[in-house]
Amino acid sequence: MPMKHNVILIVLDGLNYEVARHAMGHLQAWHAAGRAALYKMECELPALSRPLYECIMTGVVPIDSGIVHNNVSRLSNQRSIFH
Repeated sequence: MPMKHNVILIVLDGLNYEVARHAMGHLQAWHAAGRAALYKMECELPALSRPLYECIMTGVVPIDSGIVHNNVSRLSNQRSIFH
């Protein structure tokens, strides 16, 4: 079944939540108008890009996904938000 709405996922690696809330005017306006959502995420360990992208997309923590550092280049073996 096709989606009724487009979804844009914006991930800004290393951006502090408070900075995002106060410094991103365009996205803040979308949020105020009910056209966007802003979520505060709690970081899993290790706090590295590749393991946490996997965690965001699949909901699987790094120790369980096996992606525990940035040098893992294999495809994910987990079900993601895109499946």
